[in-house]
Amino acid sequence: MAPADTGRQPILNAPPGTVALCIVLVAVSAVLHLLGPEALNWTLGRFGLVPALFYLQAQPGAPGFSALAFLPLLTHIFLHVDWLHLAMNTAMLLAFGSLIERHVGTARFLMFFIACGIGGAIVQLLWVGPQMSVVLGASGGVYGAIGGAVPILYSGGVGRQFRRALTFIAVIMGLNLLFGILGLGLLSPGATIAWQDHIGGFFTGLALVPWLRRGRAASR
Repeated sequence: MAPADTGRQPILNAPPGTVALCIVLVAVSAVLHLLGPEALNWTLGRFGLVPALFYLQAQPGAPGFSALAFLPLLTHIFLHVDWLHLAMNTAMLLAFGSLIERHVGTARFLMFFIACGIGGAIVQLLWVGPQMSVVLGASGGVYGAIGGAVPILYSGGVGRQFRRALTFIAVIMGLNLLFGILGLGLLSPGATIAWQDHIGGFFTGLALVPWLRRGRAASR
C-alpha cells in the first residue's frame, strides 16, 4: 500500500499574509453585498478613489487636504466591482503574492502590497486628472506583486534571464494596455479597466525590489 499523501495542496499552502489578504478581500465584498445595493453604492462612493473629488480639495477656496482625504488611496484596494473582478485579483495574488511572501516574510510583504496599491492609485490620479470615476480593487497591489516577482522568477545570470525578464514585462504591460485601452474583458456594464493603476502598481513593485532584497537578506 502506498503511503498516504499528507502534504497540502499548493493553493492551500499559501503563506499566511497572502491568505489573510484574500480572506479580507472576500469578506469585505460579501458583507457589502449582504447589506444591499444602497449600502454597497454608498461605500464604493465614499471609500473608493474618486479622482474628481480628490482634486476638488485642492481648488481655490477649498479647505485643503485632510488626513481623511487620503484614506481612499488605501481603502479602494479592498473594494471590488463584482465577484469576477474579485476572483481575478485573488487568483493573481495567490500566485505572485505567495512567491514574494515566501522570500521576504509576512510583514514586509503586506507593507509592500499596500505601498504598490497606493502607488498605483497615485499614478491613476496623475494620469487621468480630475475625472469623475471611481477606482476600485486590489489590482495596483496585485500588479505590484507581479513586478516584485520578476527578479525572483528570472534570477541568476545576466544575459538570457535579463532578456526573459524584459519579455515578461513587455507581455504583461502589452496585455494590460490591450485590455484597458480597447475595453476588452469589461466586468460590469459601464465599468472600465484602470490600466493606469495597473502600470503604477507594477512599476512601484519593480522600484521596491531593492527593499525586498534587503528584507530577504535580513530574514536569512
